[in-house]
Amino acid sequence: MSYQVLARKYRPQLFKEVVGQLHATQTLQNALDLKRIHHAYLFTGARGIGKTTVARILAKALNCETGISKEPCNKCPNCVGIIEGRFLDVQEVDGASNTSVDDVRQIREQVKYLPAKGRYKIYIIDEVHMLSTSAFNALLKTLEEPPPHVVFIFATTESHKIPATILSRCQRYDFRRIATKELVTSLEALAKSEKVEVDEEALHLIAHEAGGSLRDAQSLLDQSIAFAGNKVSYEDLKQMLGFLDRKQLWDLLESLLKKDRKTALNQLDIFYQAGSDLNRLAQDLLANIRNILLIKSLGNVPEWLDLPKEERTTLEKLSALVSLEECDQLFSLVYRTTEEVARSQFPKMVFEVYLVRMTQVTQVIPLSEVLEKLDQMVGQSPPPVLLPLVGGGIKGEGGRGKGWADFVSWLQKEKPQWASIVGHGQLIEIGEKLVTLGFEEGSVYGEMLQEEDRKKQFGELTLKFFGKPLGLRVVSVQPQTSAKVDAQERKKSLKNQALAHESVKEAANILGAIVEEVRTDLDK
Repeated sequence: MSYQVLARKYRPQLFKEVVGQLHATQTLQNALDLKRIHHAYLFTGARGIGKTTVARILAKALNCETGISKEPCNKCPNCVGIIEGRFLDVQEVDGASNTSVDDVRQIREQVKYLPAKGRYKIYIIDEVHMLSTSAFNALLKTLEEPPPHVVFIFATTESHKIPATILSRCQRYDFRRIATKELVTSLEALAKSEKVEVDEEALHLIAHEAGGSLRDAQSLLDQSIAFAGNKVSYEDLKQMLGFLDRKQLWDLLESLLKKDRKTALNQLDIFYQAGSDLNRLAQDLLANIRNILLIKSLGNVPEWLDLPKEERTTLEKLSALVSLEECDQLFSLVYRTTEEVARSQFPKMVFEVYLVRMTQVTQVIPLSEVLEKLDQMVGQSPPPVLLPLVGGGIKGEGGRGKGWADFVSWLQKEKPQWASIVGHGQLIEIGEKLVTLGFEEGSVYGEMLQEEDRKKQFGELTLKFFGKPLGLRVVSVQPQTSAKVDAQERKKSLKNQALAHESVKEAANILGAIVEEVRTDLDK
């Protein structure tokens, strides 16, 4: 007899042999026991989890010569004929290649006739979502009022593509992805039957790569046996499938969490020189940072992560190196890295740039705290000069701090002429009782402000604005530090101060924004 692949050789022949679909098999068994046979079933779910297998077992149970029961006998001619695919009353139709309305019309013509040998005439239509709209419409009447000897079993991976008129006429069963633990148990039994020795770590890796599909897991095991022989190890799998060295992956992840940029870049280069797939590396990083994020969020390693013991211990240690907020930022960065590396012509350069960004991640303050700080800052102007205010600043009548920029803005509205005069000067210092302004030697504006009447008017203006009269002192400054030049320097200094301010950094970091422009009161 020719060789049979493991997925076919060990295909379940009884409901109790089906892995991970107890909710579906138990319901079907109870329905069979009670003789509550529906005329149309819909099995939906991911690939390789047992939809077609259960459909065949159901077909055997309905046509078994021993009678309708919870399990077929698998010994009578009817059951054997269905297993071997030669039983006339069970027809398997590929919906992907028989999509036209003519194909459905042919089925409609056949259902009129009684079964040739069995109890029911059963049509198993796989990938039924591939049928055309006209084909579905042609099937509607037959589904609504089928002959009593006909049962339809539809299987699909994309139930959302099936018209609602069809769905409403079917009894639906949603098949679930199989848990890693159940896959490992099934693979262990299969390896034992094949007299093959497989490492536990290798079994976990195969189950993880299968993504909940038993057929994929069996195919990977079949391939690994062909590669390594009767003794399969984790190293064999890694070599066969091109997996990354876990130790090197943990080292790279640890250097990222420790913000060790040099080590991280060196380790990336090691992966690259070894010929590793950088896209696969990014995906593995993403998966492990996601695991760390869950561990930090939940406080422990959840059982449903289905991780090997050694990997659980490693991730717990790595989770202590990073905060939850930093881990959240890292996940976003690695997710973007995965997308960019996959479509870039220069994946290593893209990866390197993102690695640098990952090592720059810092813990952020919650948005609520930032907004609270910003609310407290509303109405408060930063000092208009580099020198600190003498006496801690000037309080107005309302008790709110007021600065020189506020005073100049007020003058522009109330006394434009005065605003023009003081605007030509340089603010040297402002204190509780005295304001010092600097003008170039021989400046007409400086001479005007030295007049007693002008000083008296200045005191009256400051009394109205600050709530107290301030004296005025005029000093000479060098031409290179004139008002115009110094205004530019002050604007530059204020902008730099704003960009370096913690609240601005935090707000930009939280919102994922870039500061494009900074405006000060001096820009008015």
